[in-house]
Amino acid sequence: MQRVVSARHEEDNHKAGTGCNNPSNYEDRFSEDPVYEETTPNARVWVTYQTESAIRNANMIEEIRDNVNVLLAGLFSLIVTTSVVSASLLFELLLVRREIANGSPVETIPISSLNPQTAFVPAATDVWPFSSSNGCITTLYPPLDLYVTGVLFDI
Repeated sequence: MQRVVSARHEEDNHKAGTGCNNPSNYEDRFSEDPVYEETTPNARVWVTYQTESAIRNANMIEEIRDNVNVLLAGLFSLIVTTSVVSASLLFELLLVRREIANGSPVETIPISSLNPQTAFVPAATDVWPFSSSNGCITTLYPPLDLYVTGVLFDI
């Protein structure tokens, strides 16, 4: 019902020829209420309140949606990382079980290259952007893209 009231007020403005060029000027946008009807459900104050509420709610929902998108991206990253680590650990356990089932002693099972004692040595293509003196953010995007692509294809 309130949308009908809002449309009625705006139609009255167009008929009166007042125009509504300034969105914050509610006196021009909505017609004046009759005397002693300023607080009725159809009053200009409520139409103004609904208009402002709709604008503020739309802005709030958009901000919340952006925050939820960031949280979902982080959750996706967490799930992918956990899946990769779990798959690696399960593969290692399967190798150990297979060797034990074949009757081999556990000491003969080769140690995985992915263990805490392995030193991390990044590739030269991963290091060069950080060693340059130009710290501009535009130089970081292509290497990060290459790095993520490389990691995804290595999986």
